[in-house]
Amino acid sequence: MKKIATIGDMKHLVKRRMVITSIVLAVWFASSIVLSAREGLASDPSGLFVTVSIAVVWVFSLIRNVRLLKDDERLQGAMIARNDERNILITYRATRLAGTIVLCAAAVATICMELLGMQEAADAVAFTICAFLVVYLVCWYVLAKRG
Repeated sequence: MKKIATIGDMKHLVKRRMVITSIVLAVWFASSIVLSAREGLASDPSGLFVTVSIAVVWVFSLIRNVRLLKDDERLQGAMIARNDERNILITYRATRLAGTIVLCAAAVATICMELLGMQEAADAVAFTICAFLVVYLVCWYVLAKRG
């Protein structure tokens, strides 16, 4: 993770995050609208729940980021927290642990779906696990070459 040296760099990072999350949310909403129009909203209420949940998280994130941009002291505190080696290590370890737990849960889900006769779903989850591992290996190789 690149260290942020100045308040201006931190403001740029916060603005970039806001733009990226807004684009991702817009794509999510557009795909949700297209799917609900094609499939019917009542066919998958869980999709609507996920979309609304993501929108709520985005609104809170947007509020937090706007407050950060308005207050230089808060921004300075966020910059210090982001550059703190302990926080970087905690984030790295939490990401590793979360990835391991999700992969193990997906493997167990694949086995359960196979036993329940849900072959297509089991194949989809198994291919997702394989894709994750391929992306992981490519990222590891690229980072190992750099460092």
